[in-house]
Amino acid sequence: MHEQGQAVMSNPTLMYTFVLRDDNSSVYAEVSRILISTGKWKRLKKDNPRFNLMLGERNRLPFGRLGHEPGLMQLVNYYRGADKLCRKASLVKLIKTSPELKDSCNWFPESYIIYPTNLNTPVAPATNGISHLKNNPKTDEREVFLVSYNTKKDNGEGTVWIAKSSAGAKGAGILISQDANQLLEFIDNQGQVHVIQKYLEQPLLLEPGHRKFDIRSWVLVDHQYNIYLYREGVLRTSSEPYNSSDLLDMTSHLTNHCIQKEHSQNYGRYEEGNEMFFEEFRQYLLNVHNISMETSILPQIKQIIRSCLMCIEPAISTKHLSYQSFQLFGFDFMLDESFKVWLIEINGAPACAQKLYPELCQGIVDVAISTVFSLNADALSTSPPFSTSPSLSSTSCSSPKLRAPQHFGPFIKL
Repeated sequence: MHEQGQAVMSNPTLMYTFVLRDDNSSVYAEVSRILISTGKWKRLKKDNPRFNLMLGERNRLPFGRLGHEPGLMQLVNYYRGADKLCRKASLVKLIKTSPELKDSCNWFPESYIIYPTNLNTPVAPATNGISHLKNNPKTDEREVFLVSYNTKKDNGEGTVWIAKSSAGAKGAGILISQDANQLLEFIDNQGQVHVIQKYLEQPLLLEPGHRKFDIRSWVLVDHQYNIYLYREGVLRTSSEPYNSSDLLDMTSHLTNHCIQKEHSQNYGRYEEGNEMFFEEFRQYLLNVHNISMETSILPQIKQIIRSCLMCIEPAISTKHLSYQSFQLFGFDFMLDESFKVWLIEINGAPACAQKLYPELCQGIVDVAISTVFSLNADALSTSPPFSTSPSLSSTSCSSPKLRAPQHFGPFIKL
């Protein structure tokens, strides 16, 4: 048999190989199953370097070793440097310092990076704007935050803020409060970098139950940095009524599955698994608010996704490297009562609603993997291993109304 990964027309037993290094990822366990079922992919032991595809763990990837195996195309399921979007403090810094995201005040809540005092991080003076973030990668913004907090308080504006651990997940390391000193003391006691963010005090609420929700959208970026939005999305809902006078009731304020399942007696009362999918939400918006999701909500979501991903393309693109990347992202949004979409955070290794795994993962294989490693030997013998077509540029997406959406299985190209 000829060397794996090379296309030869006369080789009817053409096989590709992959390693699966993350045994906890349900998404990539399903991708692995699909690959094997084609009969054209073979799974190797995770430490074997002679692979075509690595399905790895985000924080333990040997990027420096990729692309150095003679005769092998190599593809990995993460972009190096994508944490610029996926860690809360990094996202805040990116949004504040990127000229391309100057409109972010329209879709990202006012936010500040706070380091606990025991780390002795330099504190930016209150009058320093954002120049400190550009000059020093680690800067505590507590003084800048206090100026904004006090200004809002003096003006009678909303004074509720939320502190979130930069690396936290599953609702850990979070405090919602109207007391600036309480928020800062909480972060100092936690001992790790946090983000303090303006709390969305007038969220759109679901009826019945007067409940909060957030929206998870899945986004796939392929090896050519084409951006695809998965057509399905999910609302993660609260089981308890929204109560702005009790900021300590996490079941009222946080829609995280872990918190709802563990602490709400009403978990699953309104929606199975506290999940509402887009089709039902479309009907809800139309029936209750006379609002079209297609014209009011999705264009905002698409624009935010494009803005964030295009901003970091120069820093993370692998188009000119000896290996290639793709990645699935989870974008989390909220709606306020005027149907404005707000980006809350971005997940670089998102889980998925159980019923969506087969379609989503088949889409990942079709769009991000099979376009690189074709299962057709004839096509392989005449095509370069990686497409040389230009990626979507920021100029090409400036007039989205002029371009009909391109559908790739369950994905829409943005």
